[in-house]
Amino acid sequence: MDKLIKNIFGEKKEHKLELGVKKLTRKNTCKGNYYVEKNFFTTFIKKSNFSNNIPIYTKFAQDIDIVNDFGPNTLAIKAMVIDKLGRLYIGGEFNKIGDLVCNNIAMWDGTKWFSLEKGITGQVLTLTIDSSNNLYVGGGFGGTETIQSSNIIKWNGIKWESLDGGVDYNVNIVSTLPSGKIVIGGSFTTSITSGTPLQKIAIWDGYNWVNIGADFLNDKSIYGLAVDSKLNKIYIGGYNYLPVSVLDVSTNVWSTLSDSNSNILNQVVNTIIIDKLSGNPVFGGIIENFGTITGVFNVISFNLSTNTWVPFTNSQGFGLDNQCFKLFYDDINKKIIAGGTFYQLTNGTDSSTFLKKVATWNGLDWSPIGEGINGSYVESFALQPDGTLFIGGSILGSENLWSNGLVIYTNNYVNIRDKKNLLYTLTDYNKSITISNNSGSKYIFQKVIE
Repeated sequence: MDKLIKNIFGEKKEHKLELGVKKLTRKNTCKGNYYVEKNFFTTFIKKSNFSNNIPIYTKFAQDIDIVNDFGPNTLAIKAMVIDKLGRLYIGGEFNKIGDLVCNNIAMWDGTKWFSLEKGITGQVLTLTIDSSNNLYVGGGFGGTETIQSSNIIKWNGIKWESLDGGVDYNVNIVSTLPSGKIVIGGSFTTSITSGTPLQKIAIWDGYNWVNIGADFLNDKSIYGLAVDSKLNKIYIGGYNYLPVSVLDVSTNVWSTLSDSNSNILNQVVNTIIIDKLSGNPVFGGIIENFGTITGVFNVISFNLSTNTWVPFTNSQGFGLDNQCFKLFYDDINKKIIAGGTFYQLTNGTDSSTFLKKVATWNGLDWSPIGEGINGSYVESFALQPDGTLFIGGSILGSENLWSNGLVIYTNNYVNIRDKKNLLYTLTDYNKSITISNNSGSKYIFQKVIE
């Protein structure tokens, strides 16, 4: 290799980011007795050739823990989002990651976990990033230890900011509008500081809450919300027999989503997304047959071109056998990912296709993701540009992996272990790390510079 492979302790300016492998003596490296776990990745180690064709589930080195009156069974990662700098934020019900006290929210920068001051005083249900890379956090909480902003709060990258004191009841979903403003949905009826009346859905204009709800929402609760940026519409669904409805943002007019036979979906809708290939809204929840629509198994879309409801079932009529908590669009593979409590496919009779809490929809059929997830439910996803998928919920890992609340599904990985424990999972190969095998010889994965 003509390029200089530089020890990680050097100071020369890096010009080209690649990875090299070099055997070094113990005196030239940091202390420790680490080694690469024998996995598929190690059979492909060559200069600048770090690839593995078989995706696996893996985990972060530090365990996510909960220490409160509810006990460990309440631990869940309920929301995730990746910002414009590639940092992963997770929210839910947890108190610690390893030795880091983080209280229901934390950030992973690609190398380590960080707390956001002392965290949030209650459960986090939803996260979004605005056009300025600010993080908005919604859920059921009073704010932080020092700032009151009930159920909705902003992290500007340095500190927490109150949004008119927050709102009076839970914020179940927060999303970003094309304008860069945010919209929230939930069970709330008023803002805390100004007392602005709100009807379960509102826009934050940067200074105040603006009510965009209508009277039909007064006794309802919104759980699913999706913004169609091309058509400038907002779709909502939820509980208490709330009919799936759509707001035309340009005219501020609400309408009920209905086909030509007046079929209206007013069952439990937990999640809504826009299918980026078709442009159609997709709804997930506890959804069965309604009106004249049959063969419905918990996920259904509305075809805007034909004005028809279309269940997500394959050619044999098989769909998800239990409820869907989260739908997520995979921009890389152009597929829809679903998470929930479902276990396998069914058309009234269970099939032999097992999904175990996670699945992908390719437009024609459902497929499992690896061997599936162990635990109670999957409720959150995030996707890195390299295809690494983060899966969160009330989970215990996968078939061959123990991991509280959060797992990674990736084909880009190196597991770094000591003799007993998984210490670190390296998924970003622009990072440097020094490891050794048990014989004492050292290997360094590092940046190659000119």
